[in-house]
Amino acid sequence: MIPLNIYEGNISAISFTPREFQVEILSAAKERNIITCLSQNPAKEFCALKLIQEMGHELRRKQNQKMTLFLTSSPTVFNLIFHLTDLKVINLNDLEQDEIDWENLSENQIVILETELCLNALECSYIDLNVVNLIIVDECHRRTRKSDIVGIFLKHFKNAKEKPRIFGLAGPIHNAQCPPARLGAELEHLEWLLIAKVETASDIVTVLR
Repeated sequence: MIPLNIYEGNISAISFTPREFQVEILSAAKERNIITCLSQNPAKEFCALKLIQEMGHELRRKQNQKMTLFLTSSPTVFNLIFHLTDLKVINLNDLEQDEIDWENLSENQIVILETELCLNALECSYIDLNVVNLIIVDECHRRTRKSDIVGIFLKHFKNAKEKPRIFGLAGPIHNAQCPPARLGAELEHLEWLLIAKVETASDIVTVLR
């Protein structure tokens, strides 16, 4: 890594230094399946990108090579991964069904697709979760009642012998038209569905912020 102080002029450390809660969430995501609730998309995308990079060695190896699935409809995720990593990424959401080359999909290290398309690919054996190292679910709090996300996790994920890591990205639940009385039940349902735990920053980190 090149020291920042060799450059002339002032460089803001904020541009290069993650906030404490992002470091804590990333550390937890490396160890176990988690769901994180963040209000800003850049914060969620940063955590997702860094987790992909941390687990990137599994995507680069020649034997038992893995792939990462990013379940999202966001048009910005592809550009983020394409420009900020050296990994080969494909966005299936931009392709028509007959344009997708399922037979050579494994040539890509990161596959971006929506949950409905992912479930169809799993049902047709185009994608095998045993060769997936990480599943990132964007806006997961908005998907809990959809049959496609239920099918992915309660059928295919549970039947996989080599289970991928799960990283759920949720917005603030209290702003998702969820009555306060149902907040606890909604969080428990989300954890049950994604087989993950909601992770928040510790009290110490919260105080520091």
